[in-house]
Amino acid sequence: MKKLIVLTATLALFAMPSFALLHIGISGGYAYSNMDQLNNAWEEAKSDAQARNGDVSLQKFGNSVFVNGDIGIGIFPLLHIGPRVGLQYVFPVTNEVSWGVAGTDFFSIKETFSSMLVPLELGATLNLGIPFTPVSVTTGGYAGYGMAFGVKEVNYKTDNGTPYELNYTLPYDGGGFMADLSAAVEWNIFPLVNLSINAGYRYALIEHVNVTKEIRDPITGDVLISADDQLSILPKSSEEKLKVNFSGFLVGAGINIRF
Repeated sequence: MKKLIVLTATLALFAMPSFALLHIGISGGYAYSNMDQLNNAWEEAKSDAQARNGDVSLQKFGNSVFVNGDIGIGIFPLLHIGPRVGLQYVFPVTNEVSWGVAGTDFFSIKETFSSMLVPLELGATLNLGIPFTPVSVTTGGYAGYGMAFGVKEVNYKTDNGTPYELNYTLPYDGGGFMADLSAAVEWNIFPLVNLSINAGYRYALIEHVNVTKEIRDPITGDVLISADDQLSILPKSSEEKLKVNFSGFLVGAGINIRF
């Protein structure tokens, strides 16, 4: 029995593609970003509007697609280390709340929010071949820096006897620590080429996000938002600063070349 276990382990150790010296992979699929702070703010705005018998149009922000590109150098049998670069794009949503009667106490705000993340990471993967099959299992972890970019488009209206409307587009960027954990099942479909199905979890809470464009009042010319200010939540208080949270689960498929 012990000999059988040793033999199986040895075969797994040296099974292709486990013993590959170089790994190049690309994968992509669906991701959900936990944009909890922004979504919670809009839920509160929805409650406020409903309490005033107002109108609400609300969508959850967080549905995403991602793509990752990996390069791994084999330093030991089964083990590869190397960089990961990628892109995660969060589909834009448009939310709107309004209440009141024009000329007395009317208020409306409409916001379209979009965001994307560019991961720059370094990590390691462990690839274990299953003896006598074209199948292998890969687990891995990466950590590094995530660069966040996005745009917020705002239409703001009030009418308390004097109509007022403000439209602006607010680009923003930021960055911070991020990390990925993943697992995949790979099938050898051609020599050196594997098809994979993968799933994982990404931590990417970008706590400091700054606007990159100055916004002025169209009537008075006063500066409403300064470039390099930290992005704030609307329609909540401008004192609450926005953290863009890309954390969440990912699932997808990919192609790996191991040789």
